Amino acid sequence: MNLKKFRFVFVVLLAVGVGLIQALASPTRGGGIWPVFDLPLVALVLLSTQHPSLGAIAFGWMAGFSQDLFTGELLGLNAFSKMVVAVLVLFCLGWTEVKGFGFSLAMVVLGTFVEVFAGNLMAALGGKGTVPLWLVSGHMLLGNVLLFAILYLVVRRRDGRE
Repeated sequence: MNLKKFRFVFVVLLAVGVGLIQALASPTRGGGIWPVFDLPLVALVLLSTQHPSLGAIAFGWMAGFSQDLFTGELLGLNAFSKMVVAVLVLFCLGWTEVKGFGFSLAMVVLGTFVEVFAGNLMAALGGKGTVPLWLVSGHMLLGNVLLFAILYLVVRRRDGRE
């Protein structure tokens, strides 16, 4: 069975799945807590650094759009911010020769702030309130870094590149 035929379907399901998981952890769904991680962002950086292509931008848009649909937030807010992060990661991949865990981790850290900045820009244009950047700097950044480290180890072990 040739699994390459199903790659597109898998990526679409993964994008919708991470958007749904993030939406279920969202405070707008009645949980009342600020999510301590951004699973679509971490999955996007992991996908972009492991398989750099224009498909990473499409994945970012799909994951963000599904997150917007499931949370009921301003439609396009997360889709736009995830696309900006995907473009940033792909640009940095082409600009530098450094790859691996350190580069990917730096992209998660940078991507966390860029996504909040892009989301704030989009929210301001849509007339919604914005989130201060300092609010993200603590627990969400730590959550993203820890989640990324775990997922990175799982992916590397699966690929046989410990």
